[in-house]
Amino acid sequence: MAIFQELNDQGITVILVTHESHIARHAKHLVHMQDGHLMADTPISQRIIARDWLALPENAVTAGPLSL
Repeated sequence: MAIFQELNDQGITVILVTHESHIARHAKHLVHMQDGHLMADTPISQRIIARDWLALPENAVTAGPLSL
């Protein structure tokens, strides 16, 4: 998500299709479509910034030994 956000911040249009609301909150706009019709185009007021979220200690990924 951080890469998509960086590209979008540089002016590149990114279209992401998802059914997951927590993923959609990474976007600047939520475009809701139903049966091929535009239902709503809503700006996201509390956008999740992926790089900030990943920097939180509780979201840190630690590398451990591989077990097969």
